[in-house]
Amino acid sequence: MVRTFRTATLAVLLALLVLAGAGYAWFWHRVAADIAAGVPAWAASLAADGVRVRHGPVAVTGFPLVFRLEVPQPVFDRAAAMPAMRWSGDRLTLTAQPWALREWTIDVPQPSRLELSAGGSPWTAAVARVDGRLRVDAAAGELVIGAHGIAGSGDDPLAIAAVRLRLAGDPQRRGALAVALTADAIRLPARPQPLLGRDISRLAVDGWLVERIPNLPPAAALEAWRNAGGTVDVERFALAWGDVQADGAMTLALDPALQPLLAGTASLTGHEAVLDALVAAGTLRRMEAFGMRALLGAMAAPTGDGQRPALRVQFSIQDRRVQAGPVGGTTYRLLSLPRIEWPDR
Repeated sequence: MVRTFRTATLAVLLALLVLAGAGYAWFWHRVAADIAAGVPAWAASLAADGVRVRHGPVAVTGFPLVFRLEVPQPVFDRAAAMPAMRWSGDRLTLTAQPWALREWTIDVPQPSRLELSAGGSPWTAAVARVDGRLRVDAAAGELVIGAHGIAGSGDDPLAIAAVRLRLAGDPQRRGALAVALTADAIRLPARPQPLLGRDISRLAVDGWLVERIPNLPPAAALEAWRNAGGTVDVERFALAWGDVQADGAMTLALDPALQPLLAGTASLTGHEAVLDALVAAGTLRRMEAFGMRALLGAMAAPTGDGQRPALRVQFSIQDRRVQAGPVGGTTYRLLSLPRIEWPDR
């Protein structure tokens, strides 16, 4: 009797496990079908923002542990907007856990190609690997993309070991987009000769893009953005370039001619290297640099962490002139920027 009861209990448990497994299998395949069917709607939503998406036949794999969306030959093309961008790869893989379908990891292990343009000739680069994550949320979505082994084309290319970009919405700041960008081990082209050498150890920017840039040709898009009060508010930036370390904040806007306007402050160490570079470039006379070295050395304050004294400086861009100061009552013009010519203006 006892053995019969145990056998019946085991049979019931096995039946329940089979039913649960069958139910989960039905759930997984149903969700997988919905994910695959939702790709065209996702592409259409990106098209509304000016991003054209092309790809081969998609597949959803990973049963039973994950949902893995495989997108072959993906192309993201934002050619008619500002800034123009085109990325293409061999295969894009997005993976989510069954209990967290709003959180996706992104992986492109094969080399891909990137093209960027802000009105002139496009800059093209090969990218060794791309990874990241995506949080799907109407009010507070987030996209984090990492690009590794970026090598520009040409005989004298720009190369970057790693770039990480984060874009996120915030329900408390509608119309603004949180932007965080870091770039490590930047190798600049030899021409034009970089002011402080070809190697930038790290560049980091964290702030807000205020007002959305509309999906229009470059000049029209930026003019509409400027007229709507568009700015880039950088709450913090950090730069390690040769012997120079800078940390500060700034605001970027555009003037009526769509040329950059910028105002910011920075804590700077290594100002001696900047003076030497300005003398070498012919921007500053040697005697002027001698006097400024003494003045800035007296103005630099100890950092309190055993590092070199830091100099607090203001800097700006207006009428295409890059200026620093006032320092000791004088504003110094560092260099002049070339005029940005917009083809559709």
